[in-house]
Amino acid sequence: MLGGLVNSVTKFTSKVVARGVVRDVAQLVDPQEADNSLIGKLAHAGQQLNLLAQGQPLPIAGPLEDNREESLIDAQLRLEFAFGERLSHDFAYRNITQQQTVVSLLEEDNTVRHYQLIKLSSDHQGIDGNILIPHSDSKRRRVYVNFRGSDPSVLATLHLDLESNAGEESFHRHYAKIMKQINAHIGTVSGPKQKPVELIISGYSLGGALSQHCFNLSMLLSALHLKADLEKEQVDIETQELITAAQDIVDQHLFKEFKIDPLKLSLADYQHFSAVQSFKINTWGSTGVSKSIEGCSNLIADILVNHGKDVIGRFGVNILDIVPRTGDARILSACQGDIIYMRVKDTNADLGRSLLSGCISGVAAGMFMGGPFGAVVGTATAITQGLRPIGLAHSCLNFGSTGEKLAGKQYETIFNTSLCDAKEIAHDPLAVLYHPYLIHAKETLRKAGDVGAKIKEEACKGIVVGLAHVHKIVDKAKSPKLTT
Repeated sequence: MLGGLVNSVTKFTSKVVARGVVRDVAQLVDPQEADNSLIGKLAHAGQQLNLLAQGQPLPIAGPLEDNREESLIDAQLRLEFAFGERLSHDFAYRNITQQQTVVSLLEEDNTVRHYQLIKLSSDHQGIDGNILIPHSDSKRRRVYVNFRGSDPSVLATLHLDLESNAGEESFHRHYAKIMKQINAHIGTVSGPKQKPVELIISGYSLGGALSQHCFNLSMLLSALHLKADLEKEQVDIETQELITAAQDIVDQHLFKEFKIDPLKLSLADYQHFSAVQSFKINTWGSTGVSKSIEGCSNLIADILVNHGKDVIGRFGVNILDIVPRTGDARILSACQGDIIYMRVKDTNADLGRSLLSGCISGVAAGMFMGGPFGAVVGTATAITQGLRPIGLAHSCLNFGSTGEKLAGKQYETIFNTSLCDAKEIAHDPLAVLYHPYLIHAKETLRKAGDVGAKIKEEACKGIVVGLAHVHKIVDKAKSPKLTT
C-alpha cells in the first residue's frame, strides 16, 4: 500500500514538473516564427535527451559538421584521438561521489554508452585515476584505465615528476595493487566464459607516462600467459625465450636503476590478462620512459601481434609542447602494432609574437614599479607572458567535446605502414557529429544521482510529450489555410 502511495505521489510530482516546464517554454513561442522557433529545436532536443535517459544511442540526425572533404580514415582518426583526449584530460579526473558512480561516455564510434566509475587504488598518493567498466551493455566488453597527470596541489605527483623518467620508479614499486585491481575488473567484464576483452589505457602528461608503464606490464602479463601455453604444448621455444628475455630486460633495468627486486608476476594473481584480445593506449602530451621499457614494449608487442592480438597506440602532441620531449624514449616506437602519432599545430599560438608582447609588458611593468622590485616584476611578467603559448600547448584541448575540430588547429598524422595501405581504399565522406549540449544535459541528469530517478524519468517523458504537443500546434498555426 505504501509503495502504491509513493508511485502515485511520484507520478503526480512528475506531471507537475513536466507541465510547468512545457508551459514556461510555450510562452516563448511565436507561431508565426515556427521556422526559427525555440520550441522546434527544444522538442527535437527533448526527444534525443529522452533516448539518452533511457540508455539508447542517439540517432545521427540534425545539423552535422560539414566534413565532406575529409576521408573516412581521417574522420575516424580524428574521433579516435579526440576520444583519447577526453579520456586523458577529462574522465581521468572524474571523482566518485555518492551521486555519481555511472558516467555517460561518448565513444569513438559516436555512440553514448554508460560506464561504472571505479577509483584506481595504488597505495601512492601521486598515482591516481579511475577504471571504467560497462554499466548496462553486457556486449561491450571494454575496460578503461585512466591515469591522472601532475597536480601542483598534490606534492606526491611532483615527486613523480622529478624521477629520472617520470613515474617509472614509483609505478614499479606499487605495480602489484594496480595490476591486481585491473585484473579483477577484466575478469568481471570477461565473465565466467572468459570472453575476449578490450583493455584501453589513457593518460595525459605524467598520466601518459604512467599509462605507458601500465600498458607495457599489461602486455607482458598477456605474453607470460602465452608462454605458459607454449610450454604446456612444448612448441615454439624461440618465442618462449623472447618473452623471458623481455621480462629480464625490465627486471635488470629496475634493479640496476632503483634496486627494485624482480617483479613477482604470478599468473595465478593475474589470470584474467589472458582474456585481453586488444591492447590500446592513448596519450596526450606525455612524458617519456626509459629505453629498457621501450625495448621490452616493442619486443612483446611484436610477439602478441604475431599470435593474433591487437596492439594499438595513439600518441598525440602539440608541436609547441616541451613536456613530450622529456624522458628517454616512448613505448611501441618500432613494432608491428597499429601505431599512429598526431602532431597538432595551433595557428593561434605564435611564440614569436608572444615573446615580443611579453617583453613589452615586462618593460612596462618594470618601469611602472621602478627600482629593483620593478626589475624583478618586469622580468617575471616578460617570462610568463612571453612563454604563455608553450603552457597552453600542454594544457589546452585540441578537439571539441564531441570530437569536432577547433578553430586554428592543424593536424599532421604519422601512420604505420598498415594504415598507410588502408588509407588508399576509397570511402564515402563521413559526417557523424551531433551537438554536445545533449551530452552535457545527460551529465546533469547523472549528477543528480539515483535520488528521485523515477521523478526525473517521468518528468522527462512528460516534457517530451508536452513539447511535441506544442510543436504540433505551432506547425498547425504555420500551415497555410485553404480558401474557398
